[in-house]
Amino acid sequence: MKTTLHRAVQFSALVVDDNYALREAIARDLARDGGDVTTAPGGLEGLEAIRGHQFDVVITDVHMPRRGGLWLWEQALALQPDLRGKFVFMSSEPLPDPPSGAVFMVKPLSLATLQSEVRSIVRGAAGATVPARQSAMEARVSHRMSSESIDVPTLLRAHIHLQGVLLTEDELSKLWVSYLAYEATGRWQVREHARVTRVGAREYRVVRGSSIPDVYRSPERGRAAAVETALNELESQEESQQDISRASTGEPCLSTQG
Repeated sequence: MKTTLHRAVQFSALVVDDNYALREAIARDLARDGGDVTTAPGGLEGLEAIRGHQFDVVITDVHMPRRGGLWLWEQALALQPDLRGKFVFMSSEPLPDPPSGAVFMVKPLSLATLQSEVRSIVRGAAGATVPARQSAMEARVSHRMSSESIDVPTLLRAHIHLQGVLLTEDELSKLWVSYLAYEATGRWQVREHARVTRVGAREYRVVRGSSIPDVYRSPERGRAAAVETALNELESQEESQQDISRASTGEPCLSTQG
């Protein structure tokens, strides 16, 4: 599957992951930054894509059904040796012996960090020369990475913790994947639902605006409210950082655009 937005293409990328929501979220984010992005649900499909195209970077999950990321890496280098150093591996747990020259990232991912790694790989392939057409997204990522040493999922966890709630690793991972794939706009809010499993039981879901899909649900209103507040705080902080970055480049601030 191809994902390309209507803007000048700056690099080509292959995203391989059996998690559809995460795969498409990464693809859309890279496409917004000028990427011509191809996606594949597994190692076998990823290899077929590599057979017919030369990619600037390959982003792949390590653990997938049938053929995983390490298998894909070995097969890809046999076909195209110049792909060495152009792989980004993703996994929910650290690799004891990651491939030499490859980037390794632990899930849940920070899209800002991933994008920074992708740009570094693309620049390295071009002889470490910074392209003249630096995108607005790249400038925003550069500002965030220089001003904060903490990644976005960790920041989200911290915001939730400030509300007096601790999420498990599984809860945080699912929340982050759902958040990346969310397309509706508006502020986050808690919506109450009746649970079909028990008469009179309630469930609280965190949604954006009037949309139906949720990013988090809990039988405890307090936990859902903590996630709601954390997401709104996180996005408010992100908007402020974008305004600072835009102001430095002479662009209009998001908070002043109608």
